Amino acid sequence: MSEVKPSKGNTVTSWDPWKMFDVSKEELERVKQRKAMAAQKKADFRAIKNNPATLVNNAGPGHIVDPGLQRWEAARATYGEYFRVNKRNTAWFLGTYVFPIVGTYLYLSYQVRKRDEMNRRGEIPMKEKVRRAWLFQL
Repeated sequence: MSEVKPSKGNTVTSWDPWKMFDVSKEELERVKQRKAMAAQKKADFRAIKNNPATLVNNAGPGHIVDPGLQRWEAARATYGEYFRVNKRNTAWFLGTYVFPIVGTYLYLSYQVRKRDEMNRRGEIPMKEKVRRAWLFQL
């Protein structure tokens, strides 16, 4: 490898892509062409997307088709057709819907039963019962 001397005096070996990688000149040219085509497609997409006048009166290409966006929309539209029950989505469903609702119901019913038993045994004074009943009058 050839050596390059920077201004501070340290020697640094230069980077030579022909010696670093096993890429032929033809393949490197194809890579450069694909990179240029991708940049051109991005520029075209942005020009169409940001200039709605090109879509009027068939002046432009019509609908903008982005393959990635189309794939994402298709996946969202057909999610139910390919849905399969597994451990992860079952755990999510139980943890999000079933356990909180059942847990809240059990906790509140326990509190009501406990309060009712205390009322029946006479452990709560009448003053406390009246104040508590006032909260539920609408």
